[in-house]
Amino acid sequence: MTEVGDKIIALLKEHECYVTFKKKDGSLRTMFCTLKPEKLPLVEEGIKKVHTPCERTISAYDLEANGWRSFIVENVEDILIDSIMVLQKEKV
Repeated sequence: MTEVGDKIIALLKEHECYVTFKKKDGSLRTMFCTLKPEKLPLVEEGIKKVHTPCERTISAYDLEANGWRSFIVENVEDILIDSIMVLQKEKV
């Protein structure tokens, strides 16, 4: 995982975040998501399921859709926590 990807995962493990990213079709999507253990769904006798991301993507639990969704790290535009911008893609 890249340094940015590691930072995003760390934020998601501690907070509920609004992550805005570019989808494969080019449109933007904002997802309210987290990796906080207490917010993840329970599976099999109370064990919480944690998705392991591949090198380029992060899987996070979408709190509005109540399901796992993935996004590509380099397509993240920004991340907000409590209306505060905590990460923003550098404009080139």
